Amino acid sequence: MDSIISKLNSNPILFIILIALAIMLLISIIKRVWRLFVTVVVILLIYIGYLFFTGQPIPTTRQEVKEHVKEQTDKLKQQGNEFLEKTKDDIVKETKKKVIEEGKKKLNQ
Repeated sequence: MDSIISKLNSNPILFIILIALAIMLLISIIKRVWRLFVTVVVILLIYIGYLFFTGQPIPTTRQEVKEHVKEQTDKLKQQGNEFLEKTKDDIVKETKKKVIEEGKKKLNQ
């Protein structure tokens, strides 16, 4: 460690390059954190706008947010399961119909 510090003190160009690299690294990290922060804020504002326009109460405490998110997640899971069941039934009906039609065509040939 002492040898690194002595090399930096004896060679000012190396010290300036090291400082420049450190500043660039710091700026890069700040940019990424800033993008993440802005993204989260935009998503939060869109969510609050959605709640406002749909007339739903806007949660103010962490517990209310957790409960609201859990309720919405459960509702989405339920709707997704219903959609999958309906789609599965439709696919089975269509497949059976096509198989029967193909079988009749083969028999008529």
